[in-house]
Amino acid sequence: MVAVSFDFDEIDAVINARSLAIVGASGKPQKFGSLFTASQLIYGFDGPVYLVNPGETEIMGRKAYPDLKSLPQPPELVCITIPAHRCMAVLRECAEVGVKGVIIMASGFRETGEGGEALEKEAVRLARASGFRIIGPNCFGVYNPRNRLTLLPGYDFSTSPGKVAFISQSGGFSVHVGRLCRGLGIDFSAIVSYGNGADLDESDFLLYFAHDPRTETIAAYLEGVKDGRRFLDALREAASRKTVILWKVGKSEPSRRAVISHTGSLAGSYAVWKGVMRQCGVIEASGVDE
Repeated sequence: MVAVSFDFDEIDAVINARSLAIVGASGKPQKFGSLFTASQLIYGFDGPVYLVNPGETEIMGRKAYPDLKSLPQPPELVCITIPAHRCMAVLRECAEVGVKGVIIMASGFRETGEGGEALEKEAVRLARASGFRIIGPNCFGVYNPRNRLTLLPGYDFSTSPGKVAFISQSGGFSVHVGRLCRGLGIDFSAIVSYGNGADLDESDFLLYFAHDPRTETIAAYLEGVKDGRRFLDALREAASRKTVILWKVGKSEPSRRAVISHTGSLAGSYAVWKGVMRQCGVIEASGVDE
């Protein structure tokens, strides 16, 4: 088996972050940042939560800071809830203060065309040069009951850690699965909505959970992959260590076109996918119930 390179500690620092800053936090209900802020505060992140918005001094009864450089300490994780065209300035601040990870929730990147793709590549270049990792863009983030980090809007998710990890390109589907499984009594080690996967992608998370001692089963909802060869190697390694269940969407041509427009991923031939899953010993799911 080919050993696939990835950095467990770098990904772990994002998923198990001990401090959090929300850039674009807001107390105005109509704002995207307001819903995400409320979700984190209600769910109860287990560590300092810093709210960043230069236009507000107090949000939901908490002090608001004008920028990341004004915080009492550098946060390990920064969640960016502002529009795409404003993200690069925040990422430069992330590089200055020395964060470990960033979640970019905004759409408006690769999935929108050449301009968005160029912006996405610029963000990844800066992150790699500065030593932090990115989840997203175009995603809902991470749910981890151990440090009480949650997705948007996962304020009502279970607080009990389980042994199932769920990986999804779709943010909405991540929330749907989290709530559905809560009703069924299924708990998660983590859920990751990674969107475009500009930096950390499906292969990275497969490998991370394959080596995560708290995870026994990996379930994934995939619309496409970024690097087919690396994904195949990662899938093979993950399936050799854990039970892997994969639901591949975009089987028909109209579905493939919808997938490409949603996350900018290459959906690929379903026949090829089916052969890959069989070769790797992966359990194929054909719907959410499975």
